[in-house]
Amino acid sequence: MMAESAEHREAIVVVGPTAAGKTDYAVALALSCGGEVVSADSMQVYVGLDKGTAKPSAEEMRGVPHHMIDVADPHEDYSVAQFAAAARRCIDDIFARGKVPVVCGGSGLYVNALIFDMGLGEDITAQRRMRQHPASTSDELYAELVRRDPLAAWGIHPNNVKRIRRALDRLDAAPELRPFSGSFVLTRQFTPRIIRLAPDREALYRRIDARVDAFIANGLVGEVRGLLADGVGRGTTAMQGIGYKEIAAYLGGECTQGEAVTRIKYATHHLAKRQETWFRRYEGAEIVRI
Repeated sequence: MMAESAEHREAIVVVGPTAAGKTDYAVALALSCGGEVVSADSMQVYVGLDKGTAKPSAEEMRGVPHHMIDVADPHEDYSVAQFAAAARRCIDDIFARGKVPVVCGGSGLYVNALIFDMGLGEDITAQRRMRQHPASTSDELYAELVRRDPLAAWGIHPNNVKRIRRALDRLDAAPELRPFSGSFVLTRQFTPRIIRLAPDREALYRRIDARVDAFIANGLVGEVRGLLADGVGRGTTAMQGIGYKEIAAYLGGECTQGEAVTRIKYATHHLAKRQETWFRRYEGAEIVRI
């Protein structure tokens, strides 16, 4: 039970596309206001996914506590509902200790799950009742999701059949729940102060490409090889992350390493565009052009 109403509890929410500098910005804000960072990144939640997720190092954290990083087993899928429940507990604990939560992330659905009351309580149950849909191709499945819940579709790549089916099954299994596109009711847990980083597009693409090259130089191939050897299947949610699925394809002999790197850069450019489209929907956000 929360001790205060939302209007007396303000949390800062830093959003923006990948490689925009969200971590540095959030850490600086936390240092200035006595805050702690709550990550809203769908890949940083997984233990062992380090080289390709831009998890902040101890130096980058600068002594600021970070939450919701390394909380999930990569062998298992981790749902938005599980994230929201755990992250909300973190936020309440931060407030209870007199600190300011600074939510930081580019995973739009994860951010939505914190700043809006989205009716995600049945998400896990719906996933367990997942069934095959009659549509046979990813294009048909994605078109169905766009028709039924366009906002959910924005957060899913058209080729990610597993996540598309999961979203459709959630709609089928829990029709009494509001779909994501009808769930823009602000949370009662806190008042969000949203800061949206808006970098120059071409400069952002250059940073993305340089970061991908750094991921490779710092051992992403070896990390993916180790995850696969440890039994993390290519069909798991963790291995569907950009960078991981492409390197897994390279290790499986399906392409060269150079082709995999090119695919990672292209996919990350596309992700950044989708993230910018998503976060532009946040009315009243403070825009920081960098």
